[in-house]
Amino acid sequence: MKTLHSDRFFYIALDTQYNLFYFYFTQNSAKMSREEYIAELQIYLQLLHKYQPKKALGNMMDFQYIIDPGVQEWINEQIFSVYAQIGFTKIALLPSEDFVPNLSIKQTMEGDTSKAFNTKYFTDEKKAKDWLLSTVTDLVSK
Repeated sequence: MKTLHSDRFFYIALDTQYNLFYFYFTQNSAKMSREEYIAELQIYLQLLHKYQPKKALGNMMDFQYIIDPGVQEWINEQIFSVYAQIGFTKIALLPSEDFVPNLSIKQTMEGDTSKAFNTKYFTDEKKAKDWLLSTVTDLVSK
C-alpha cells in the first residue's frame, strides 16, 4: 500500500494492485471543526481526481465527528459526483461504534443522488475487502 495522506485526523492509502483506496479517521476526529473536516475531504477529493480508484474501504470505527446536514449535502455534490465521473463502483465501510457519528455516516451515504456506486457496511475488515474484490455487483445496501 502506498500512503497518500496522513495527519492527526485522516489517513489515505492506495492499494495499487486493486486500484482501491483505503482510508480511516483517527480518534482525533472528535476534535475536528467543520472547516477541518471539509479540508480533509478536499484532500480526499484531490486524490480521487489524481488516482481515480474504483473502490474504497473506509474504516470509520474511530470516527467521532458528527456530519451535519450541510456537510452531508456538500459530500453528495462534491465527492459522490466525482465517484460517478471516475467510474467508482463500491465502497465498504466499517462503521463507528458510537451511535451519533454512525448515524451521520449512514445519513450521508443515504443522501447519495448519483446512484453510481454500491455501499455496504461490515464489522470485519477481511469480509469488507473480500466483497470489494469480488466481481459480483450487489444491490446498494445502505
